[in-house]
Amino acid sequence: MLPSNPKLTSGSRWPERGVHRMSKVIAVFGAGTGLGASVAHRFGREGFRVALVARRKKYLDALVEQLAVGGVEAAAFTADLSRPSEVPALVARIRDRFGRVDVVEYGPFSTEQSLIPAAEMDAAALEKGIPMFLLTPVEVVRAVSAGVDTARRWSLPPDHRRHGRPPRAPAQRPGPPRRRRPQLPALSPR
Repeated sequence: MLPSNPKLTSGSRWPERGVHRMSKVIAVFGAGTGLGASVAHRFGREGFRVALVARRKKYLDALVEQLAVGGVEAAAFTADLSRPSEVPALVARIRDRFGRVDVVEYGPFSTEQSLIPAAEMDAAALEKGIPMFLLTPVEVVRAVSAGVDTARRWSLPPDHRRHGRPPRAPAQRPGPPRRRRPQLPALSPR
């Protein structure tokens, strides 16, 4: 369990090394050998604690060891992401271990799955992927955002491209106003 009052080092606003009260947590759903592992390593280097979620415990344990060698705090959570009903309990386990979830990376794709060309896609093939690629991500967002002040943490500013600043008035050109082109008369049939 994390201490309720981390000691600060010599006037710094950051806690002492090893105290993780302020470090963020990323949950990597689908921590496989490719993108998931890369995301875990990258965010770990940036100071995030890492929750790894996948089906294969053996691989997860090896990835946790790799991250630990790099000084990253990580934990493995085995789960089958094709079962959306299990997601709330999974996220609760992650929160029990880390206290929070700040970032989610969702990318479960295994070598057992194959991409189907769009011309060959039919309803039966599409139906197989619905739990993992549609229903489970919805449950992940619901479970992670439960109890979060969604108005403050999950929304974009009013004009997100300008970081919340009001839009500027259009620039006025100096000098005389531009002349309008004369309208051509409409052609009538002969």
